[in-house]
Amino acid sequence: MGRNNHRNINRKVRAANTSRRNEMAADLGRRGIAAIKWILFATIPARLASIAFLGSTPSGWFVTIPGALLLGLGLARLFHLRESKMLLTQYQHLLGYLSTRLSAGTPLEAALSESIKPLTEQLGRHNKLIRSLLRLKKNLEAQMSLHEALASFTREVGLPVCTRDMTMLTLLSRSGGRIDVFVRQTHHDLSAQINMQSEVANERRGQTSEAAILSVIPFFMARFVFGGAVSYSRSVQQDGNMFLPLSVLYLLSMFALFVLLLLLAPEKVKKKTRRSQRRKKRTKKLPNNRRTATLLSRLYLDWLPGQIGMTISSSVQLLAEDKEDAWLQYMTRKVNDLVFGFVIATLFLLSGRVSPFIVALAVVSVSIARDIESCSEAAKRRENYRFYYPSAVNSLYILLESGLTFDRALRMVAKVNLSNRHDNDPVANDLNKAVIHLETGCDSVMAANWLAEHCPLPEVQAALRLMARYEREGGREILELIRMQADRGRQLYRDAMRGRAEQRSLMFVFPMAIDLIVVMATVILPAMTQMGFLV
Repeated sequence: MGRNNHRNINRKVRAANTSRRNEMAADLGRRGIAAIKWILFATIPARLASIAFLGSTPSGWFVTIPGALLLGLGLARLFHLRESKMLLTQYQHLLGYLSTRLSAGTPLEAALSESIKPLTEQLGRHNKLIRSLLRLKKNLEAQMSLHEALASFTREVGLPVCTRDMTMLTLLSRSGGRIDVFVRQTHHDLSAQINMQSEVANERRGQTSEAAILSVIPFFMARFVFGGAVSYSRSVQQDGNMFLPLSVLYLLSMFALFVLLLLLAPEKVKKKTRRSQRRKKRTKKLPNNRRTATLLSRLYLDWLPGQIGMTISSSVQLLAEDKEDAWLQYMTRKVNDLVFGFVIATLFLLSGRVSPFIVALAVVSVSIARDIESCSEAAKRRENYRFYYPSAVNSLYILLESGLTFDRALRMVAKVNLSNRHDNDPVANDLNKAVIHLETGCDSVMAANWLAEHCPLPEVQAALRLMARYEREGGREILELIRMQADRGRQLYRDAMRGRAEQRSLMFVFPMAIDLIVVMATVILPAMTQMGFLV
């Protein structure tokens, strides 16, 4: 029975992946056309920038083409993601209007149709969201089902948040839950998320401004130096030997501008690719003698300092699929690493070219590298938990507030996450495993406790255990406690966003360093030419 349910889930996963690949192909085609338009548009500013370095010589067009390509692709990505961000804000207004109308007792179909007029006054008739709403209204008037109409609407909008919300809205309408409560809580949650994104963006606005100003300085400096402000530099562009270094400086400046545009664009969450879906962790079989493996584990933990051993042990438990034998599997891999390192060390010792101390140090380093890798992967896993789990907990709370049981809410959230999986998203896997537990005979309380045990975040653990208690006892007081705990989970999301923003901010050093090198080379190059260093 459980095996058949697992096969059904795998079949649904493959169907969802096929549909998502088709949508990604269509979206890629649209983005490709938009990128070509931006490249053609970027040809003029790229040519003006090349004139600053190379003058108006016809040979300058050879380096203008790759410069226009870099600038066009950067602008295409920047404005595409900025448009998605603006569309998210517009979708927030739609949810606010739907919440007001649904609270007044208006049916969902009528509320969607009535939202077109007030939103058109704010956004304009040619807005993407308005066009999608007009097609939605026509589909509903043509007697199309609500599920099919909303599915077509989400495909046209192209927002992952909209797809998630409308899918849940359709499932909720079939389950008999309160749609007005769901839309109101969803609007509140989205508003809080947008505000947190704005706060994080404002924190790094100063650094982005400095990088933007520095990115245009090389072009102005080149125009000043090679444009006649310095008398001896007029002949630089006439020298054929100077074409290559000036072209390199120009392309470096355009590449730095390209990297800056990528960093200025809002961060895009990558969806699961076919390659990442097929990638599975390799698990080693336990040694035949479990006592030997257990003894090695105890000796290793006793040899390490307490805090280091605790950190490695918790990292191993977090990354392992089998929690019970996680440490034994880890020690098996370490023993294999030591055996491999010992064999390589023996070969080097027999050659007589390496001292025994260096070989012993290399063997120990192999074992230490395994620990460092595990701790690093565990830190990334915890960050992904902080980024994805608060949204899942909020969705579960919203569905519970809407009148659903935890069993139905968990199945619904798992189904939505199944169709909108992202790279490095451990939450979707945990939710699917919890649903598999439900299908194999476990009750919803055990599933909630299982999720709490496999989550490394104390705030999320408390919320999941409260949900298990609510499923067992019920009560408005427990539901209010869940809401408070879900609000605390938003702080985890804010911290994760701030951490990712800080990592992206560190990358601003790269284009700024390139711009400084170009500016220094632009100033020094004419002097080196006059002194005869470049002939």
